[in-house]
Amino acid sequence: MNIIFLDFDGVLNSDSYHKHEIFGGRDFTVSDQLLALRRDPEKMLDPKAVRCLKDICDASKSRVVISSSWRVWFTTPRIINMFESNGWKNPPIIGATPNLYPEGKSRGDEINSWLKENNKEHVRYIILDDVNNFHPYQKGQLFLTDIETGLTSEHIQSVLQMISNNEYDDDCNAIVANPL
Repeated sequence: MNIIFLDFDGVLNSDSYHKHEIFGGRDFTVSDQLLALRRDPEKMLDPKAVRCLKDICDASKSRVVISSSWRVWFTTPRIINMFESNGWKNPPIIGATPNLYPEGKSRGDEINSWLKENNKEHVRYIILDDVNNFHPYQKGQLFLTDIETGLTSEHIQSVLQMISNNEYDDDCNAIVANPL
């Protein structure tokens, strides 16, 4: 099984998408984004980025675990509905990482906790995120996107190659990873 730990902001949406599609070309603030998210979260996901993720999951037979902060604001069924509203019926979302941020833990710690709690410590996984908040041994599994553009069709082949080329040692640390 392949697992994709998924961030939303900077992956499934981007500053460019927000500016042109949500805010009509005008500059915006974080407060503007939060208000728009509260009003209509489905529109805050870029359908093109959602399609890219769907193509990656379909081609690699990957399952998705939500690691985005959105998992704190919305239930998993509501997040599934957001994907469906953006054209992806029955997305393979199998859960969400625990929120360990209040304890001062990193997103990397949250991923480790999910893997351990779900007895998935020896599965292939990658991390799609726009922020590098992970342990050094997780860097080989990190596909870093840009907040300005998010996940694009140009990334699909690189992500698929990363999923298929990662080799793991006995502790599930990437020992061979495709360079980004």
